[in-house]
Amino acid sequence: MNWYYAKHGKQEGPIPEQVFCEMLARGEVMPEDLVWREGMRGWSPAGEVAELASRSEAPHRERTVGAGSVGTSSPPSPPECPEVEGVSPVEQPVPGRPYSITPPVTSGLAIASMVCGIISLPLCWIWAAAGIPAVICGHMALKAIKHSETPVEGRGMAIAGLVTGYLAILIQFIFIGVMVFFVVMSP
Repeated sequence: MNWYYAKHGKQEGPIPEQVFCEMLARGEVMPEDLVWREGMRGWSPAGEVAELASRSEAPHRERTVGAGSVGTSSPPSPPECPEVEGVSPVEQPVPGRPYSITPPVTSGLAIASMVCGIISLPLCWIWAAAGIPAVICGHMALKAIKHSETPVEGRGMAIAGLVTGYLAILIQFIFIGVMVFFVVMSP
C-alpha cells in the first residue's frame, strides 16, 4: 500500500509502505505532517493516524534515550508496518497536485448581528427596531462559534453587533426617559 504526505505545502508520494515507515522512524515525516493512503477518508496529521502514531513518536524517544546512553548496542530497527485493510476512499489526492485546506467559514449570524447593529444606530429613535435583532443574533453567533467542531470566524463581527445593538437600545431607553420626563414636567 502506498502513502502520500504533505510537507511545507508540497505533496509527496506515492511512497511504498516500508519506505514510509522508515521515513517516520528517521523523523523525515513528523506527527504534524498531513498523510493519506487509500482507504482513508481524507488527509490527517500523521500523529492522529492510529497505525502511525507509535511510529511518529519513535524518533523522538530514540533521540532522547540515545543522547545519554553509552554502549555498543545497535540502534533499534524501525517498527514494521502491519498490513491494514481499508475501505474505498471518499477523497483521493491527485499525485502532483498540492492538497487543499478549506478556509474556515464566517458565521452568517455574526454578519447579521453586525449589519443590524450598524443599522440600529441611526434607527434607534424607532423603538430599537434593529438593535434587538443585533443583540439576539450576536449572542447566537458567539454561542455557535464557541461550540462549533470546525473553525468558524466572525467573533469580532458578533461582538461589534452586540455593542452597537446594546448602544442603540440604551439610546432608545434614554430617549423614552427624556420624553416621559418632559410629559410629566409639562404643565
